[in-house]
Amino acid sequence: MASSKRRSEIHALSIEESHLGFDDSDGSVTLLCQPGFLAKNQLPSMASKPFKVPSLSRTCGNEDEDSSALSGL
Repeated sequence: MASSKRRSEIHALSIEESHLGFDDSDGSVTLLCQPGFLAKNQLPSMASKPFKVPSLSRTCGNEDEDSSALSGL
């Protein structure tokens, strides 16, 4: 997954129901870090920002060779 986040921030993402949000309007997913996680460049007084993953179906159409090859898996 390509992002501007550090490895530790991606590792700290939580899939707890209260930290995971699906947006049906654009197909994206918003994740929050585990409680108590503090990023390397984050001040303790700052809250963690949500991490939004856009829908891949909007980036890769059904006609794309790569997406149709994965559908058989």
